Amino acid sequence: MLSLFSLIGAYNASTFTNDTSVALFQYICIFGFAKILVSECFENIVFYNSVINALKVTVFFSLIFLVCQFIFGVNFSLEKSLNSNVLSLDVIRYPSFFQDPQKYAQFISATSFLFLIKDKQTSRLPIINIFFVFFSILALLYTGGRAGLGGWCIGFFIFLIFSNSKLKIISIIVFLMLSFFIYYFSDSFSMFQRSSLGDAYDFRMSIWQDAINIFNHHPFFGIGIGNYSNYVSVHNPDQFWISDNKITYFSHPESGYLKFLIEFGILGFILVITFILFPIFLAFHYFIKSKDINIILIISALSSWLVGFYTVYSLDDSRIRILIVILIVLLITYYQNNIKNEISSSKEIIFNS
Repeated sequence: MLSLFSLIGAYNASTFTNDTSVALFQYICIFGFAKILVSECFENIVFYNSVINALKVTVFFSLIFLVCQFIFGVNFSLEKSLNSNVLSLDVIRYPSFFQDPQKYAQFISATSFLFLIKDKQTSRLPIINIFFVFFSILALLYTGGRAGLGGWCIGFFIFLIFSNSKLKIISIIVFLMLSFFIYYFSDSFSMFQRSSLGDAYDFRMSIWQDAINIFNHHPFFGIGIGNYSNYVSVHNPDQFWISDNKITYFSHPESGYLKFLIEFGILGFILVITFILFPIFLAFHYFIKSKDINIILIISALSSWLVGFYTVYSLDDSRIRILIVILIVLLITYYQNNIKNEISSSKEIIFNS
């Protein structure tokens, strides 16, 4: 259905290009990946921990990559050219192995919560995991991604509300230590050296107003997935940036949600948001009964990304796209497997009695 809406939108917008076909193929692949991951997680419950550990290794690698950028400079990169956000008004915003520091901010903000997920086979959370959370937040501060930091604060607040008393005390102590550290070393972090929020807001507001106008012209089916850059090159040619003497038109309207709304239309937007929010709602409903903090931690990770997503469309990066799909799949399969185990245990008790 979403693919159909995208094709109709691109056709109506009269700017159908190969970009739409490529973007559609990418989303079809990611849904295929999700289906395989769901099947594997249902088939092998232990696979859940393997996926979490693999994501932790990715975070560790990103931190090592970040340290290398401190040593060798931001030109130590996997990308051919630096993103314009990396060097902004003499402030260095470190992207690690990402091209855009804002996307790394979303990545590190969401994955930091995974270090608090405790394997049920272990009695307590390893102390090294707390250090990784600490270093992840420091890395986040070096990205200069204020939306990413805001997302982490929202995720942390959700975790704090629904965690038990012991976790609340530990979390507050760690948060106070982190705040104390940031207060005395704030001049070292890109986060606190950037221009005022007002300047960034004024810039984004002009782009958002253009985005709303585009939506008003194509409200139901949008302009087609992956078609934003082609569309603004014709209808809003002032939306561009220059890098290496090359003009590149914006690929999103400085907001992931507006990107969805413009390219998918209101019908596709509702479908996409439902894919994300409905599993969160069902998992939270299960948490109310089970009090399983692992569910809240995954919800906190997704909430962190959802907040940061309002300022930058990050799903065009395959690493973020895969991460979010993994988190949604883990959330769904985790509570579904727990429900199945509870039902099996109940039947076994009844049978034995």
